[in-house]
Amino acid sequence: MSREAENTLLLLVGVATAMIAFTGAFTRYVKDSMLPWLVVSAVVILGLALVSIAVDVRR
Repeated sequence: MSREAENTLLLLVGVATAMIAFTGAFTRYVKDSMLPWLVVSAVVILGLALVSIAVDVRR
């Protein structure tokens, strides 16, 4: 898998996690008390994706 594909996939997973958290659809999958952890994980995944994209662009 190419770096561009990996970065895109990581970004899509982060966006999907954030959308699930902010729309409330997460309640179908986990308990309501897991919302803070889900938001933190979405932010971390998106941060990793953006840093990875920025590093690849600078090369």
